[in-house]
Amino acid sequence: MEFAKLSAPSLKDLFVQQLQGMILSGALPVGTQLPPERVLAEQMQVSRTVVNSGLAELSGQGFLEVRPRQGTCVADYRRRGNLSTLIAIMQYKGGALGKEEIRSILEVRRALEELAGEDPDAEPPPLAQESWLISVKGKLLEPAPEDSAAIAVTGLIPLSPQAGSMMEVPEGEHTRLAALTALLEELENSGITEQVSSIRFESAYLILRYLDRFDVKMKLHADFNYNIRLTQAIQLQIESEYTPQAAGSIDLTQEYGAVYSPAPSQDIS
Repeated sequence: MEFAKLSAPSLKDLFVQQLQGMILSGALPVGTQLPPERVLAEQMQVSRTVVNSGLAELSGQGFLEVRPRQGTCVADYRRRGNLSTLIAIMQYKGGALGKEEIRSILEVRRALEELAGEDPDAEPPPLAQESWLISVKGKLLEPAPEDSAAIAVTGLIPLSPQAGSMMEVPEGEHTRLAALTALLEELENSGITEQVSSIRFESAYLILRYLDRFDVKMKLHADFNYNIRLTQAIQLQIESEYTPQAAGSIDLTQEYGAVYSPAPSQDIS
C-alpha cells in the first residue's frame, strides 16, 4: 500500500484560508473594504507578495471584488460566486451546505439557464476573433483597424463583442478587466496615453510598455495613479544617470522599492 506525501500549507494558502473563514463566518461582511496590502502584510506578518497573490486568488474565487479608486472589498459571493466559490464554501463547512447557500446556488443556476436559453447543452459565449477598440470605461467601440495606433492589450479577450456594449470577459478575468479600466483612466488623467503602446497581462501582474523603451511591471491591485507618477520619476532618474536613450524594465511589484534592469543591448558604461 502506498501512502500520499504530506506537505505543509504555504503562507499564501494560510492567508487565503483565514480570509475565507472571516468572510464565510460573517466577520468580514459583504461590502467590507479591506485595508491596503501593506497594512494586511504588517498585521498578518507576511510579505506583500503573499498578500497580493492571496487577494488575486480570493478574487478569482468570487469572494473579493476590486473596485477602481476604492480598493478591494468583500464581494456578494452568494449572488456573484462561481464554482470555486461553491467548492470553498463546502470545504469550509465540511462538505455541508445550509439552506441559504442552497437557495443562492439554485438562483444562480436558474439565472445561468435563462442566459443559456434553458438549454444545459448550450454553447458558451464565443470569444472575439479579432481585436476591438474600447473606451476608457470599457465600452466596445468597433473592431480595431490593422493600422490602429491604440494601446494593444493582450491577456484579455472579449466575450460576444458588440459595438456599443460594455466589454464582457471570461470568468476569472474580471480582476484583469477592472485593472485595465482603472489603468486606462489614470493614463488619460495623466495625459500620457499616447506614450503607452501596449499592456500585457500575466497572472497577478501587468506589463505596461512605456515610451517604447521601458517595460513597467505593476500589480493588478496597484494604485495606478501613484505608479504612473513613480514611473515618470524613475524614467527621468534613469535618463540622467545613464543616457537619454536608456531602455529596460522597471519592476514596481517589489516590497523594497522599484527595480530597474537595463536592456541587454544597452551600453551603461
